[in-house]
Amino acid sequence: MKFYYLLFVLLTLQFSVKAQSKYEHLSTEKIPKDLLANAVAVVRFDSSEYRLISPSKFSHIQKTALTILKPDGKKYGNIVEEYNNLVKIKELKATLIDARGKVISRAKEKDFFDVASYAFDVNFHSDSRTKSFAFSQGHFPYTLLIEKNLEYSTTFFLPVWHPQNSPEIAVQEAVLTAYYPQELPFRYQVYKMPSDFIHASTSENELQAESFKLTTLNAFKPQPYAKAGNFSLPAIQFFPTYFELLNYKGDMTSWQSIGEFIYKLNYGRDELPEDKKAAVHKLLEQVSNPYEKVDILYQYLQSNTRYFANVFGLAGWQTFDAKSVAKSGYGDCKGLTNYLRALLKEAGIAAYSTYVNAGATDFFKIDPKVPGNFFNHVILCVPMPTDTIWLECTSQTLPTGYLSSFTQDRWVLITTEEGGTLQRTPTYGLKENFINRKVTLKLDTTKQLQVSMHNTYSGLLQEELFDLIQSEDKRQIKEHANRKFAFPSYEVNEFSYDNEMQYRIPVIKEHVQAQVTGTVSESSKRQFIQLGWLPNPMVRINQDTERTEPLVLDKSFTITDTIVVPIPVGIAVEQLPASLKLTKPFGKFDFEASKQEDKVIIIRHFEQYKGVYEAAIFDEYQKMYRNINAEVNNSNIVLVKN
Repeated sequence: MKFYYLLFVLLTLQFSVKAQSKYEHLSTEKIPKDLLANAVAVVRFDSSEYRLISPSKFSHIQKTALTILKPDGKKYGNIVEEYNNLVKIKELKATLIDARGKVISRAKEKDFFDVASYAFDVNFHSDSRTKSFAFSQGHFPYTLLIEKNLEYSTTFFLPVWHPQNSPEIAVQEAVLTAYYPQELPFRYQVYKMPSDFIHASTSENELQAESFKLTTLNAFKPQPYAKAGNFSLPAIQFFPTYFELLNYKGDMTSWQSIGEFIYKLNYGRDELPEDKKAAVHKLLEQVSNPYEKVDILYQYLQSNTRYFANVFGLAGWQTFDAKSVAKSGYGDCKGLTNYLRALLKEAGIAAYSTYVNAGATDFFKIDPKVPGNFFNHVILCVPMPTDTIWLECTSQTLPTGYLSSFTQDRWVLITTEEGGTLQRTPTYGLKENFINRKVTLKLDTTKQLQVSMHNTYSGLLQEELFDLIQSEDKRQIKEHANRKFAFPSYEVNEFSYDNEMQYRIPVIKEHVQAQVTGTVSESSKRQFIQLGWLPNPMVRINQDTERTEPLVLDKSFTITDTIVVPIPVGIAVEQLPASLKLTKPFGKFDFEASKQEDKVIIIRHFEQYKGVYEAAIFDEYQKMYRNINAEVNNSNIVLVKN
């Protein structure tokens, strides 16, 4: 009996040693010390395989070991995998390994939480689901070994390889091999790869392989306002030549062919019910101007429909027909755009569904030389004899012809019966984006300033205020007005807002009466009016290290402040702030103070120029910001009693 017990113990120990030695190479002591700087986690290895089998079948197999070094890196240990009717999870498992390389616990696919995944805070009709799991582990460091196998039943969209998921994560080694039949060649684009990464091409029989390998990527602290392209970290993006989407065939060799596929996918879905046809003619019976017709039908759409996201299977790309949208009053971006297109068609006005990568700031910047499926949204293009009207059909509040920061200034794909064509949406620049503030300061007998403000916000610079006015009640708007200005202390007594349009650009006029304290002081003979509350029109960029990345400014705009100070009888102006003029490649600033008859007038004007500027310019940007701050702090008006 003792012999069998001893044999059991020896076998158990042998199994334990083998299990431990299996992951000994993942012990944290084997991480090169150079990789620990700035890192909260380290990718020990990432082995990925992409395999294109046919236009309708693609597999993605990945095995990744990620060491979490400290609590700040724990979020990267949350395992999240999304799937739907077009992407199936064939295998998903994870292993938790301690600092010495010993297995602590394992998670199989059945242990993962499986929930519906909703991308937006709206009602969704979606087949998208998410499987997620996070180990409960409080001792650092530890390693996660994650293994997955995904199968795609379409090649219309393919995964992007991201060997380094965050600047906080270092990479020890990452390898990707992409296999494809020679008659179905991949295209690929490489972004931000280090100069020493390895690429090799091999072929065997009719199968081609592209291999990519990189080692020793350090974590780093990202520099603000530095993202000029689509990726700030290494990435490889793949595109098929021929693809299928739920039995619909297409090719991705040109923008024309992509547009042709999308147009055919949605062909014949723009038929209106008879009552809506009659409604169109009734609305337009007294209207002959085509611009007015578009405006009327766009407002009709906004008043009679609501946005409802639909990304279920083919519906993610094939629109609901116009009859169903007309009946329900609901649609996603494709459905609402197609419905308005049908309304305009009934009015004899041609319009085209247009595909775009939408986003106010971080959107995918399409390269015209690289055809691909980069789109996440649909808008409407209405060509006119002298220009083009662009319409955002998911908004109930945007004025006709204004796209907003969500889709302005980028390449879009217009889909027509002849296929797809690329065109740029309008760019809102210096003339459209501005804030003009006129502030009148009147000193009362209590040494308080009675301030009257008449401010104009235009283009991209009115959007935040526009959203506030549209979504909040009067009490909340007043609370915002009592926080938004930079006076030391003030109370808004009256306020109002007027919405206008200046050639399809929305403008908001703001009128505010406020009582301000803390800006006036006096001696026996003098009064001092401090202007230190004037805001710096430049964006503050916090960076105390050497700049190595470009400075990226994403929009052009102007801000003009006019401050008027009436001078009471018996008071003379003793001192005014000094003038200041600054001119740089990225913008300019002018400050001028003068006495004109019985008042002091101060004018500040700032312009910012959109662009990507070399890193050496950054010091000039910071210097200009500091100079404006100094000007603000020293801007005092000194009055003396006669």
